[in-house]
This record gives sequence, structure tokens and C-alpha cells, in this order.
Amino acid sequence: MISNEQAVKACIIAQFLTDARLIITSFRYYQGKEIIFIECGIGGEIGLEINTQGDVKIV
Repeated sequence: MISNEQAVKACIIAQFLTDARLIITSFRYYQGKEIIFIECGIGGEIGLEINTQGDVKIV
């Protein structure tokens, strides 16, 4: 289940990415790992993981 911290952080990041005119190519929640994964950029060259505490990691 997505935590409140994850949901808020994902919304903030999605807004920032669209304001920066970066295309979000993938926005997924992986239930087994309990992370939200956002892939963005023209070729999907930027990947972000958001854990249940709302911490963001660039992958």
C-alpha cells in the first residue's frame, strides 16, 4: 500500500518534472518492493525511486 509520504512526494516530483518540461514515460508502484518508480526524459534516461518514507533515490 502506498504511504502518505510516498503519495505526496510523488505528486511534488511529478509537478516539478512537468514544470521542467520533462516527459514522464513511466509511473509505477511496485508492490513487492513498496516503491514508486518514475521514469522520465526523452529516452527514459532519468529514473527515480520513492520509498515508503518518501525518500527519493536516483537510479
